[in-house]
Amino acid sequence: LEINQPWDGLLALETERNLRAYLFLSIARVIPCKGSEPGKVVALIVTKDIWSLRPGFDFVLVGPQLQYLALMFSEQNFLGRRKVVGIDFALDLATYLAGQRYRDPRLFGSRLSLGERFDVIWNKNSGALEGGIAQLSFEKPIYSLATHWGWGAYFDYQKNIYRQFAGGTILSVGAPSTGERVLYQYRQEILETKAELTHSWGDEYKLQVG
Repeated sequence: LEINQPWDGLLALETERNLRAYLFLSIARVIPCKGSEPGKVVALIVTKDIWSLRPGFDFVLVGPQLQYLALMFSEQNFLGRRKVVGIDFALDLATYLAGQRYRDPRLFGSRLSLGERFDVIWNKNSGALEGGIAQLSFEKPIYSLATHWGWGAYFDYQKNIYRQFAGGTILSVGAPSTGERVLYQYRQEILETKAELTHSWGDEYKLQVG
């Protein structure tokens, strides 16, 4: 539904469906009400949100040893505008990770969606910075039955030191040529980019090609 648009019951139902698709709304109703002048209608939108501060965790426990722990806290409806703000923390046997993430599904009130994440990784023992994670997404989704085009662009960069552990220590392997034992660890950089374009046809029956 848009301002100064004639009332359309089907669009009102679709607006309700889009609102209810949001996990943190328990009620979503669009009700036509009498406007300030004859022939005018006001759309009254009634919503009820639920607790949207979400913790999350992941861990790997081998025997009595904690080998990996990740903690995530995010506010899924920041300032009541469906913006997502979160912080990340993780540790393994060699490193710590800390950072933040943010997602805005209606950038400056538009239909554009922006998401970003940035983390840093540093060594437990030396405190030296080993790398980090940077992610960026920019999208225009197919948000209604009348939307015909959608697109997205994605960027993901990671730099760190990969280590293979065995029994709580870094695994050592023998070099094929000399037999010398070396630690199974190496620096790595990963860069992934992706772009997608989708076209949607039809009203009663939808066909989408991407």
